[in-house]
Amino acid sequence: MIEEQTDVIGKEAYVSEQNQIDAQLLIIQQLDSLISATTDSITLAAFFAQRVIEADVLVEMKQQEEYLKSEVYQNIRNKTQAISAEYDFLNPQGIAAEYEKMFNTMYLDSMSTGVRTLNDAQLETLYTLAYTCPLLGGLATYNARS
Repeated sequence: MIEEQTDVIGKEAYVSEQNQIDAQLLIIQQLDSLISATTDSITLAAFFAQRVIEADVLVEMKQQEEYLKSEVYQNIRNKTQAISAEYDFLNPQGIAAEYEKMFNTMYLDSMSTGVRTLNDAQLETLYTLAYTCPLLGGLATYNARS
């Protein structure tokens, strides 16, 4: 629950930062409009100075945005890896499914090319599958044995 709240806070912070960046860009655009419309040199200098300040703020905001974005992506990667590890641990069918994919790939390659003989790598895979415990290898083990 705490991790979920942290995820939401991280995403909200990123969205908030993006909204602030958009607002900052709008400020700079307004200053640009004022600069182009101003003829008085003192006012023009003041607008330029303010634009430099606002541009520096924008740079800092963009750096913060990149940091938040990397934090959110890292958090998503960590969650994905944790879920994947938990799924693999809880689902022994994952190994059987991989073995079945290996067997089916060899079988379909053989059928599609018309070549009924297996190369050394395919034979080694087939023997590995055949000698695997059927509880672990599933249907691929039985197919490799037949």
